Amino acid sequence: MASAARRYDNRTWRYATSSPAAPSSRAAGEPQNIGELVGRLARPSIHQDATLRHERCVLQILRRHYRRYTPELVEQVCGAWPSLGEFRGLEQVRFLRCGLCAMSWEFPRLQCPFCGNDDHRQLGYLHQEGEESKHRVATCDACRGYIKMVATLGPLEPVRLLVMDVATLPLDLVAAERGYAVP
Repeated sequence: MASAARRYDNRTWRYATSSPAAPSSRAAGEPQNIGELVGRLARPSIHQDATLRHERCVLQILRRHYRRYTPELVEQVCGAWPSLGEFRGLEQVRFLRCGLCAMSWEFPRLQCPFCGNDDHRQLGYLHQEGEESKHRVATCDACRGYIKMVATLGPLEPVRLLVMDVATLPLDLVAAERGYAVP
């Protein structure tokens, strides 16, 4: 039995409208035929927001919807640690990626994703010779954790994320040889 509080009120689903356009309105252009004139008089015009700032604008609705998806919430939902990191774009902004749900989130370059350590003296990188600009391992001496990092121009597609995780297995071996582990 559904409660009234859990039902959608489809009366709120309508477009925001203004009063019907006047037949002589130059803003919308002159009607080209009688059908267009009748249509303008019979239906109110739909409000348009070119600034995309109106609270009912699709962009603003999506912002409100996705604002709740924090790294902490994603971790609670799927329960997984990040499996791979990306240095994205020319700016090389650091993003972490979940191996289960492929969610990504921006994360500070100088912080361990596992213990939160931000002491630069305890953070480092391991890499294979000649590959440091493409693939490397970010390490934390405080918790002995590590995460593999790859350079990309944009976010990896979920399938490519898994492929990259396998392709960088030699980095897992380098990290394990030095006593680092993934929690």
